[in-house]
Amino acid sequence: MAQEFATRADRIADMLAANDTCGAMRGASALRDDVIAAINAHQIPRALQEPLLSSSNSLVARIGVCSPPDRRDKGPGHGRKRGHEKHKHDRDD
Repeated sequence: MAQEFATRADRIADMLAANDTCGAMRGASALRDDVIAAINAHQIPRALQEPLLSSSNSLVARIGVCSPPDRRDKGPGHGRKRGHEKHKHDRDD
């Protein structure tokens, strides 16, 4: 079980490194829920329960709010090009 938790924590770290805060938050929340379930099922030795739960809670807190990338700012090369703005056509009415 310890190896599984460690592998999942590594995946969460990889998501954070890739700026995937939403994926990292989902992974950290699921990891914390599974740590709680394992503690409640008496699968974690008593001496490790508090440090493991504390670490999983801290991980969720450090990730903070899931903020998806701003889709309005797609960087250079996206949107209208200079000189290609949408124009209203003048009409002689």
